[in-house]
Amino acid sequence: MKTKALTVSFNSNGGTGTMDTQTFLYGTEQALIANGFKQIGYLFDGWTTGEDGSGTHYADQAAVTFKPDNDGDTLTLYAKWAPCTEHEWEEGTCKKCGAADPNYQPPGPNDPPLTGDSSSIALYLPLFVISGGALAVAAQKRRTA
Repeated sequence: MKTKALTVSFNSNGGTGTMDTQTFLYGTEQALIANGFKQIGYLFDGWTTGEDGSGTHYADQAAVTFKPDNDGDTLTLYAKWAPCTEHEWEEGTCKKCGAADPNYQPPGPNDPPLTGDSSSIALYLPLFVISGGALAVAAQKRRTA
């Protein structure tokens, strides 16, 4: 008797990107492939069998075993999205969810350097040398007087 297979397709459910289908043999444990979808402003929260978030929930890359009583030979898993509420901003974009920071202003060419930026050290070095030289001359004059 031939083992029956189930084809699982992945639906972005409002997100962007593409994912290949995955084939499972009934009764054999296998991990779901990693999520490849993104949705700006949201974090991926696993898979569900219902487009509205209902049904069975599966974590990303969960090890699953499908049984022959599943409906038909195909199953669609829908991405479940949760709003990103704790942004980690870097240059105007959230590193976690890709949202844009509405208050971000990229630095202009005349803006002061950011902390750790040593690009203006060339301006300060000559001033330091000149001021140090002036102090040395003043100290020398004071000694000879």
